[in-house]
Amino acid sequence: MKIKITLSVITILFFLFLNELQATESQGQIEITALINEKPVAAVVKINKSRDRNYAYWSMYQPGGPTLATPLSVSLPPGNYFLHVKPLGIHSPVNERVIPFKMSANSHIVKKLDFPVGRLKITASEENSGKKIDALVYIKQGWRQVAPPQGRTLHTPTELVMSPGQYKVKSTKTEDKQSISKNITVRSGETAQLNLKFKSSHFGYLAIDIDMNGKVLPFKQYSQYGRITLYDSRTHREIHALSGGYGQPYQLKSGRYEIQFHSFIVGENDITLENILITDNSRISKKIHIQQPAEIKINAQWAEKPKSLIKCLRSKNPFDSQRLGTLFGGPGGSAGGKCFDNNINGLITEVISVNDNNRRTIRKKRFCVKPGLYKIKVWPYDHKYLTKTVGAIELRPGSIQQKKLKFRWPFVEKKVKVNNKTFTKLERKTPLGEAYLQLAATINGQPTNSRAQFGVSKLDYKGQESSGLFRFFTKEYGSPIGLKLPLKKLIPAGSYHAYVEPFGPHLILEKQRFDFYMDAGSNINKVIDFKTGQLKITQSEKNNQINKLRAFITKGDNISVLHRYHQNTLPLDVQITPGSYQVKLYTPRNLVYFSKKITIREGKQTEIIIP
Repeated sequence: MKIKITLSVITILFFLFLNELQATESQGQIEITALINEKPVAAVVKINKSRDRNYAYWSMYQPGGPTLATPLSVSLPPGNYFLHVKPLGIHSPVNERVIPFKMSANSHIVKKLDFPVGRLKITASEENSGKKIDALVYIKQGWRQVAPPQGRTLHTPTELVMSPGQYKVKSTKTEDKQSISKNITVRSGETAQLNLKFKSSHFGYLAIDIDMNGKVLPFKQYSQYGRITLYDSRTHREIHALSGGYGQPYQLKSGRYEIQFHSFIVGENDITLENILITDNSRISKKIHIQQPAEIKINAQWAEKPKSLIKCLRSKNPFDSQRLGTLFGGPGGSAGGKCFDNNINGLITEVISVNDNNRRTIRKKRFCVKPGLYKIKVWPYDHKYLTKTVGAIELRPGSIQQKKLKFRWPFVEKKVKVNNKTFTKLERKTPLGEAYLQLAATINGQPTNSRAQFGVSKLDYKGQESSGLFRFFTKEYGSPIGLKLPLKKLIPAGSYHAYVEPFGPHLILEKQRFDFYMDAGSNINKVIDFKTGQLKITQSEKNNQINKLRAFITKGDNISVLHRYHQNTLPLDVQITPGSYQVKLYTPRNLVYFSKKITIREGKQTEIIIP
């Protein structure tokens, strides 16, 4: 019996060997060689039964695996295939060949694929001196980026192997961020040379030290006391340095600058250094002296613990909007279900100088103050009626004042049934009430009764706009009807952020924004003054096309300042907010008839005469 079983196993193994031998003999062989300028090179090779190379029947190279040189041989069973060959080392978005072939039994196929290439040599230098410089290089062919690979940088000088074709080379000088673009054609077997010529660099260095009582502070230390801002002395606009900052010298183009140290210290004024001249290769050092501040720390708590809210409240409660998490940011944590305790995070502090009665509102528990005599008022966010006053605190340089305050619990907890489930709902013991906001606008100091867009949004305990912006400026959403100024509105008491924008056919003004707080029963009077210049667009005596043209005025990133309630037909005579604008005039067929950049100055008239 054992002999019969052994013979059966041997027979089966013998037939399996014969089948495998026949299958091997029936396979064909393909020999693949990738050539660059007639020299074999390494390549990514894939053989697929479908044209999509992501579904490979056989792959000699896997991404991240070893690079294999060609020629190489592959045995395949009979069938129809697609051969994908992509040589390595060519900087081109399209350098892969796809070739269909049919494999027969015992056949031998030889595929030699020659890829024509050229070379691109890129250098950068200055126009006048011819000095070689360092520049970043980006190369595109059409919309595809050729070099450098994503996440890497390519610097000059550099030499690349490229497929023949036309490329766009964009380069940025590392020293002063000058940027130029050039088109170049690469031909097979040739070396294309591109020398990028930049203007000579004109920049210097400005070092700014913050001195406190004779000691220069490092960036990490002085950044808590203020922020440094650079301005162009001629235009008075904020500028960004070419490099540096964060405690390092600023690299600036040659010119005149102003430095402003915007102080975070309550009671301190901003410090400005004017007319700083930066010349070529100059190194200038400036020192800003600040006084050592005092520090105030406030720890606020509820006087009694809310019983049911000691437990964690999750989103299953349908009264989430009533919870302390959304009203205060959580008395002990953030909104969203953290266990509540007695600490109050949403705290607002008003610091009042006893000497000059200057006031500053702070939304932090810990802040720096200029030495002096102060009293402070503290209240939980949106509950100013709970205000506590701490009077006559003398703050000395370097001193730290810690204050512990307790506030009465402002809510009543009620049990409410929803779908046969019981939940906790919070209701205020003292309703917030309402207050009147009276708003008026003036243009160059003169009262106006024009219509205006007016919007208000509630501020959260961090002083940021909360969701749910509500507007009072329209009867219908999107309608230009607006409200007539001056206006008087009754709104709930609380902290708000608002904007106002008077408008009219001959009035183009930017929105002005402001923050305010309203107690129940109070009256807030706000008068917003808008400064303007005059813009006139008229025609020459020979031009009879002007009545057919439409104006398009933009500012900044191509943002239109003309809306549907503004006049855009010519001639045009409008009051407009000072600034830089782009004026374009269009024909009825939407063709640009006229284009010009203009600057509007306060109290001045700018006139454009269309030729």
